[in-house]
Amino acid sequence: SAGTKQNYGSWKGGMDWAPIKGFRFRGEQQLAIRAPNVNELYAPVTTGLSSLAVDPCQGNKISAADAGKAGTLTSLCQSTGVPVGQIGAVAAPSSNQINNTAGGNPNLGPEKAHTTTIGFVWEPNFVDNLSLTVDYWKIKIDGAVSSPTTGQVLSGCYDPLQNPGFGNNVFCQSIQRDLISGSLNGSGSKGVVTQSSNLGVYDYNGIDVGVSYRLMMKQFGAPQLGRIDFGLQLSHLQKADVKTLPNVPTLEQAGYYGTDVGTPYAKNRFTQRTMWTVGNYMLGYNWRYIGSTSEQPGGTTYLPEYSTIKAVNYVDLNGAWQAMKNLKLSMT
Repeated sequence: SAGTKQNYGSWKGGMDWAPIKGFRFRGEQQLAIRAPNVNELYAPVTTGLSSLAVDPCQGNKISAADAGKAGTLTSLCQSTGVPVGQIGAVAAPSSNQINNTAGGNPNLGPEKAHTTTIGFVWEPNFVDNLSLTVDYWKIKIDGAVSSPTTGQVLSGCYDPLQNPGFGNNVFCQSIQRDLISGSLNGSGSKGVVTQSSNLGVYDYNGIDVGVSYRLMMKQFGAPQLGRIDFGLQLSHLQKADVKTLPNVPTLEQAGYYGTDVGTPYAKNRFTQRTMWTVGNYMLGYNWRYIGSTSEQPGGTTYLPEYSTIKAVNYVDLNGAWQAMKNLKLSMT
Protein backbone atom coordinates (compact mmCIF):
# COMPACT_ATOMS: atom_id res chain seq x y z
CA SER A 1 0.00 0.00 0.00
CA ALA A 2 1.03 3.68 -0.26
CA GLY A 3 3.90 4.61 2.06
CA THR A 4 4.75 0.96 2.77
CA LYS A 5 8.04 -0.66 1.74
CA GLN A 6 7.82 -4.26 0.52
CA ASN A 7 10.23 -6.70 -1.11
CA TYR A 8 9.27 -8.86 -4.07
CA GLY A 9 11.48 -11.55 -5.51
CA SER A 10 11.40 -13.13 -8.95
CA TRP A 11 13.08 -16.13 -10.50
CA LYS A 12 13.48 -17.89 -13.83
CA GLY A 13 14.54 -21.39 -14.84
CA GLY A 14 14.78 -23.19 -18.16
CA MET A 15 16.03 -26.30 -19.91
CA ASP A 16 17.30 -27.10 -23.39
CA TRP A 17 17.86 -30.75 -24.40
CA ALA A 18 18.84 -32.16 -27.78
CA PRO A 19 18.48 -35.99 -27.62
CA ILE A 20 19.29 -36.36 -31.32
CA LYS A 21 20.75 -34.15 -34.00
CA GLY A 22 18.20 -31.74 -35.40
CA PHE A 23 15.64 -32.19 -32.60
CA ARG A 24 15.64 -30.11 -29.44
CA PHE A 25 13.27 -29.84 -26.48
CA ARG A 26 13.02 -26.53 -24.64
CA GLY A 27 11.11 -25.23 -21.65
CA GLU A 28 11.04 -22.34 -19.24
CA GLN A 29 9.23 -21.35 -16.06
CA GLN A 30 9.39 -18.13 -14.13
CA LEU A 31 7.84 -15.88 -11.55
CA ALA A 32 7.66 -12.33 -12.91
CA ILE A 33 6.81 -9.17 -11.00
CA ARG A 34 5.28 -6.01 -12.45
CA ALA A 35 4.84 -2.85 -10.43
CA PRO A 36 1.78 -0.73 -11.25
CA ASN A 37 2.56 2.12 -13.59
CA VAL A 38 2.00 5.81 -12.93
CA ASN A 39 -1.32 5.87 -14.76
CA GLU A 40 -2.69 2.90 -12.79
CA LEU A 41 -1.64 4.56 -9.54
CA TYR A 42 -2.45 8.21 -10.09
CA ALA A 43 -4.80 8.61 -13.06
CA PRO A 44 -7.47 11.18 -12.11
CA VAL A 45 -10.74 9.69 -10.90
CA THR A 46 -13.25 10.96 -13.44
CA THR A 47 -16.81 10.20 -14.50
CA GLY A 48 -17.36 9.10 -18.09
CA LEU A 49 -19.88 6.92 -19.90
CA SER A 50 -20.49 3.20 -20.24
CA SER A 51 -23.03 1.20 -22.25
CA LEU A 52 -26.27 -0.03 -20.67
CA ALA A 53 -29.55 -0.68 -22.47
CA VAL A 54 -31.82 -1.35 -19.45
CA ASP A 55 -31.52 -0.08 -15.88
CA PRO A 56 -32.66 -2.84 -13.46
CA CYS A 57 -34.54 -0.19 -11.48
CA GLN A 58 -36.18 1.68 -14.35
CA GLY A 59 -39.91 2.20 -14.80
CA ASN A 60 -42.30 -0.53 -13.65
CA LYS A 61 -39.49 -3.00 -12.85
CA ILE A 62 -39.92 -1.85 -9.25
CA SER A 63 -43.14 -1.13 -7.38
CA ALA A 64 -44.12 1.28 -4.61
CA ALA A 65 -45.91 -1.62 -2.93
CA ASP A 66 -42.51 -3.19 -2.19
CA ALA A 67 -40.89 -0.03 -0.87
CA GLY A 68 -38.94 -0.75 2.29
CA LYS A 69 -39.57 -4.52 2.11
CA ALA A 70 -36.29 -6.33 2.70
CA GLY A 71 -35.36 -8.92 0.12
CA THR A 72 -37.11 -7.19 -2.78
CA LEU A 73 -35.61 -5.54 -5.86
CA THR A 74 -37.45 -2.33 -4.95
CA SER A 75 -35.79 -2.19 -1.54
CA LEU A 76 -32.39 -2.84 -3.11
CA CYS A 77 -32.93 -0.08 -5.67
CA GLN A 78 -33.75 2.25 -2.76
CA SER A 79 -30.52 1.21 -1.05
CA THR A 80 -28.56 2.16 -4.16
CA GLY A 81 -30.13 5.60 -4.44
CA VAL A 82 -33.68 5.48 -5.85
CA PRO A 83 -35.85 7.96 -3.86
CA VAL A 84 -39.27 6.76 -2.70
CA GLY A 85 -40.92 9.37 -4.92
CA GLN A 86 -39.19 8.00 -8.02
CA ILE A 87 -40.17 4.33 -7.58
CA GLY A 88 -41.82 3.29 -10.85
CA ALA A 89 -40.56 6.42 -12.63
CA VAL A 90 -36.80 5.95 -12.95
CA ALA A 91 -35.84 6.83 -16.52
CA ALA A 92 -34.14 4.38 -18.87
CA PRO A 93 -30.43 5.02 -19.59
CA SER A 94 -29.96 8.05 -21.79
CA SER A 95 -28.94 6.93 -25.30
CA ASN A 96 -28.14 3.49 -23.84
CA GLN A 97 -25.37 5.03 -21.72
CA ILE A 98 -24.83 5.54 -17.99
CA ASN A 99 -22.22 7.26 -15.88
CA ASN A 100 -19.10 5.29 -15.03
CA THR A 101 -16.54 6.61 -12.55
CA ALA A 102 -13.03 5.20 -12.87
CA GLY A 103 -9.42 6.15 -12.28
CA GLY A 104 -6.18 5.26 -10.55
CA ASN A 105 -5.62 3.80 -7.10
CA PRO A 106 -2.47 4.84 -5.17
CA ASN A 107 -2.78 1.77 -2.90
CA LEU A 108 -2.10 -0.74 -5.70
CA GLY A 109 0.66 -3.30 -5.22
CA PRO A 110 2.70 -5.31 -7.75
CA GLU A 111 1.30 -8.12 -9.89
CA LYS A 112 2.76 -11.64 -9.79
CA ALA A 113 2.81 -13.71 -12.96
CA HIS A 114 3.58 -17.43 -13.17
CA THR A 115 4.59 -18.30 -16.74
CA THR A 116 5.35 -21.66 -18.34
CA THR A 117 6.55 -22.48 -21.85
CA ILE A 118 7.40 -25.92 -23.21
CA GLY A 119 7.99 -27.05 -26.79
CA PHE A 120 10.47 -28.27 -29.35
CA VAL A 121 12.53 -27.24 -32.36
CA TRP A 122 12.91 -29.64 -35.31
CA GLU A 123 15.40 -29.12 -38.11
CA PRO A 124 15.14 -32.32 -40.18
CA ASN A 125 18.37 -33.44 -41.82
CA PHE A 126 16.51 -34.65 -44.91
CA VAL A 127 15.33 -31.09 -45.78
CA ASP A 128 17.92 -28.32 -45.91
CA ASN A 129 17.13 -24.94 -44.35
CA LEU A 130 13.82 -26.02 -42.79
CA SER A 131 12.98 -25.28 -39.14
CA LEU A 132 9.76 -26.12 -37.28
CA THR A 133 8.92 -24.92 -33.74
CA VAL A 134 5.92 -25.78 -31.56
CA ASP A 135 5.44 -24.25 -28.10
CA TYR A 136 2.71 -24.48 -25.47
CA TRP A 137 2.54 -21.46 -23.17
CA LYS A 138 0.60 -20.58 -20.03
CA ILE A 139 0.41 -17.30 -18.13
CA LYS A 140 -1.43 -16.84 -14.83
CA ILE A 141 -1.37 -13.49 -13.07
CA ASP A 142 -2.43 -13.20 -9.42
CA GLY A 143 -3.08 -9.87 -7.75
CA ALA A 144 -3.66 -8.43 -11.21
CA VAL A 145 -4.37 -4.73 -11.55
CA SER A 146 -7.93 -4.78 -12.84
CA SER A 147 -11.35 -3.31 -12.44
CA PRO A 148 -14.80 -4.85 -12.92
CA THR A 149 -16.91 -3.79 -15.86
CA THR A 150 -20.11 -1.86 -15.27
CA GLY A 151 -22.05 -4.95 -16.39
CA GLN A 152 -20.33 -7.13 -13.79
CA VAL A 153 -21.09 -4.63 -11.01
CA LEU A 154 -24.74 -4.25 -12.00
CA SER A 155 -25.25 -8.01 -12.34
CA GLY A 156 -23.48 -8.64 -9.05
CA CYS A 157 -25.90 -6.30 -7.34
CA TYR A 158 -29.26 -6.72 -9.09
CA ASP A 159 -29.19 -10.22 -10.61
CA PRO A 160 -31.04 -12.60 -8.25
CA LEU A 161 -28.82 -15.48 -9.37
CA GLN A 162 -25.70 -13.62 -8.24
CA ASN A 163 -27.26 -11.81 -5.31
CA PRO A 164 -29.96 -14.09 -3.82
CA GLY A 165 -32.08 -12.19 -1.32
CA PHE A 166 -31.15 -8.84 -2.88
CA GLY A 167 -28.72 -7.90 -0.11
CA ASN A 168 -26.78 -4.64 -0.21
CA ASN A 169 -23.48 -6.35 -1.13
CA VAL A 170 -20.08 -4.99 -2.18
CA PHE A 171 -21.26 -4.51 -5.77
CA CYS A 172 -24.28 -2.48 -4.70
CA GLN A 173 -21.99 -0.20 -2.72
CA SER A 174 -20.22 0.68 -5.97
CA ILE A 175 -23.45 2.08 -7.46
CA GLN A 176 -24.19 5.76 -6.84
CA ARG A 177 -27.40 7.07 -8.39
CA ASP A 178 -28.65 10.64 -8.74
CA LEU A 179 -30.27 11.42 -5.39
CA ILE A 180 -33.14 13.31 -7.00
CA SER A 181 -34.05 11.24 -10.08
CA GLY A 182 -32.64 7.87 -9.02
CA SER A 183 -31.04 7.61 -12.45
CA LEU A 184 -27.54 6.43 -13.31
CA ASN A 185 -27.25 9.48 -15.58
CA GLY A 186 -26.86 13.17 -14.88
CA SER A 187 -24.40 15.41 -13.06
CA GLY A 188 -25.63 14.22 -9.66
CA SER A 189 -24.64 10.61 -10.25
CA LYS A 190 -21.26 8.88 -10.26
CA GLY A 191 -23.08 5.91 -11.77
CA VAL A 192 -21.08 2.72 -11.43
CA VAL A 193 -17.70 3.10 -9.72
CA THR A 194 -15.02 0.81 -11.17
CA GLN A 195 -11.66 1.93 -9.78
CA SER A 196 -8.69 -0.43 -10.06
CA SER A 197 -7.70 -2.99 -7.43
CA ASN A 198 -5.26 -5.92 -7.02
CA LEU A 199 -8.06 -8.49 -6.81
CA GLY A 200 -7.97 -9.69 -10.42
CA VAL A 201 -6.78 -13.02 -11.84
CA TYR A 202 -5.75 -13.56 -15.47
CA ASP A 203 -5.43 -17.09 -16.86
CA TYR A 204 -4.22 -17.41 -20.47
CA ASN A 205 -2.78 -20.29 -22.48
CA GLY A 206 -2.24 -21.25 -26.09
CA ILE A 207 -0.03 -22.88 -28.70
CA ASP A 208 2.42 -21.16 -31.06
CA VAL A 209 3.75 -22.76 -34.25
CA GLY A 210 6.61 -21.39 -36.31
CA VAL A 211 7.93 -22.53 -39.70
CA SER A 212 10.86 -21.10 -41.64
CA TYR A 213 12.34 -22.36 -44.91
CA ARG A 214 14.95 -21.03 -47.31
CA LEU A 215 14.75 -22.32 -50.89
CA MET A 216 17.98 -21.87 -52.86
CA MET A 217 17.17 -21.65 -56.56
CA LYS A 218 20.54 -23.15 -57.46
CA GLN A 219 19.03 -26.48 -56.37
CA PHE A 220 16.96 -26.26 -59.56
CA GLY A 221 19.91 -25.24 -61.70
CA ALA A 222 19.05 -21.53 -61.63
CA PRO A 223 21.53 -19.82 -59.28
CA GLN A 224 20.88 -16.51 -61.05
CA LEU A 225 17.36 -16.52 -59.53
CA GLY A 226 18.71 -16.16 -55.96
CA ARG A 227 16.69 -17.53 -53.06
CA ILE A 228 13.17 -17.50 -51.60
CA ASP A 229 12.60 -17.24 -47.83
CA PHE A 230 9.32 -18.44 -46.29
CA GLY A 231 8.19 -17.74 -42.73
CA LEU A 232 5.01 -18.62 -40.84
CA GLN A 233 4.05 -17.70 -37.27
CA LEU A 234 0.73 -19.19 -36.16
CA SER A 235 -0.93 -18.69 -32.79
CA HIS A 236 -3.91 -20.51 -31.27
CA LEU A 237 -5.40 -18.93 -28.15
CA GLN A 238 -7.01 -21.68 -26.08
CA LYS A 239 -7.97 -19.68 -23.01
CA ALA A 240 -8.11 -16.00 -22.03
CA ASP A 241 -10.08 -15.99 -18.77
CA VAL A 242 -10.33 -13.00 -16.46
CA LYS A 243 -11.78 -12.52 -12.98
CA THR A 244 -11.66 -8.85 -12.05
CA LEU A 245 -12.87 -9.64 -8.52
CA PRO A 246 -12.92 -12.98 -6.64
CA ASN A 247 -16.72 -13.12 -6.47
CA VAL A 248 -17.57 -12.19 -10.07
CA PRO A 249 -18.16 -14.83 -12.77
CA THR A 250 -15.17 -15.71 -14.92
CA LEU A 251 -15.12 -13.68 -18.12
CA GLU A 252 -14.17 -15.93 -21.04
CA GLN A 253 -12.55 -13.79 -23.72
CA ALA A 254 -11.06 -16.30 -26.20
CA GLY A 255 -13.06 -16.10 -29.41
CA TYR A 256 -15.29 -13.27 -28.23
CA TYR A 257 -15.79 -9.51 -28.14
CA GLY A 258 -18.41 -7.33 -26.46
CA THR A 259 -19.16 -4.76 -23.79
CA ASP A 260 -17.19 -6.64 -21.13
CA VAL A 261 -14.54 -8.24 -23.34
CA GLY A 262 -13.82 -5.10 -25.37
CA THR A 263 -11.19 -5.71 -28.07
CA PRO A 264 -11.92 -8.91 -30.06
CA TYR A 265 -9.87 -11.92 -28.90
CA ALA A 266 -9.57 -14.07 -32.01
CA LYS A 267 -8.60 -17.67 -31.21
CA ASN A 268 -6.58 -18.12 -34.38
CA ARG A 269 -4.22 -15.79 -36.18
CA PHE A 270 -1.09 -16.05 -38.26
CA THR A 271 1.52 -14.06 -40.17
CA GLN A 272 3.03 -15.56 -43.32
CA ARG A 273 5.94 -13.79 -44.96
CA THR A 274 7.73 -14.59 -48.23
CA MET A 275 10.77 -12.77 -49.62
CA TRP A 276 12.50 -13.36 -52.98
CA THR A 277 16.08 -12.10 -53.14
CA VAL A 278 18.06 -11.80 -56.35
CA GLY A 279 21.41 -10.04 -56.01
CA ASN A 280 20.70 -6.58 -54.62
CA TYR A 281 16.96 -6.78 -55.22
CA MET A 282 14.24 -8.06 -52.86
CA LEU A 283 10.53 -8.51 -53.45
CA GLY A 284 7.99 -9.99 -51.07
CA TYR A 285 4.71 -9.91 -49.21
CA ASN A 286 3.45 -10.13 -45.63
CA TRP A 287 0.08 -11.88 -45.14
CA ARG A 288 -1.72 -11.34 -41.83
CA TYR A 289 -4.78 -13.36 -40.85
CA ILE A 290 -7.07 -12.66 -37.87
CA GLY A 291 -9.75 -15.26 -37.15
CA SER A 292 -13.46 -14.66 -36.60
CA THR A 293 -15.01 -13.74 -33.25
CA SER A 294 -18.55 -13.55 -31.88
CA GLU A 295 -20.34 -11.50 -29.24
CA GLN A 296 -19.68 -12.70 -25.70
CA PRO A 297 -22.20 -15.23 -24.30
CA GLY A 298 -25.28 -13.51 -22.98
CA GLY A 299 -24.51 -10.34 -24.90
CA THR A 300 -27.42 -8.44 -26.45
CA THR A 301 -25.76 -5.10 -27.13
CA TYR A 302 -25.36 -5.52 -30.88
CA LEU A 303 -27.91 -6.13 -33.61
CA PRO A 304 -27.93 -9.72 -34.98
CA GLU A 305 -26.01 -8.69 -38.09
CA TYR A 306 -23.19 -7.37 -35.88
CA SER A 307 -23.10 -10.30 -33.46
CA THR A 308 -20.12 -11.84 -35.28
CA ILE A 309 -16.96 -10.47 -36.84
CA LYS A 310 -15.73 -12.39 -39.86
CA ALA A 311 -12.11 -13.41 -40.29
CA VAL A 312 -9.99 -10.76 -42.02
CA ASN A 313 -6.87 -10.90 -44.16
CA TYR A 314 -4.29 -8.18 -44.81
CA VAL A 315 -1.63 -8.49 -47.50
CA ASP A 316 1.26 -5.99 -47.63
CA LEU A 317 3.63 -5.91 -50.60
CA ASN A 318 7.21 -4.74 -50.20
CA GLY A 319 10.39 -4.39 -52.18
CA ALA A 320 13.94 -3.15 -51.68
CA TRP A 321 17.07 -2.33 -53.67
CA GLN A 322 20.55 -2.23 -52.17
CA ALA A 323 21.69 0.56 -54.46
CA MET A 324 25.08 1.06 -52.80
CA LYS A 325 26.94 -0.27 -49.79
CA ASN A 326 25.44 2.38 -47.51
CA LEU A 327 22.22 3.08 -49.40
CA LYS A 328 19.11 0.89 -49.45
CA LEU A 329 15.83 1.96 -51.06
CA SER A 330 12.60 0.34 -49.84
CA MET A 331 8.96 0.47 -50.94
CA THR A 332 5.84 -0.90 -49.24
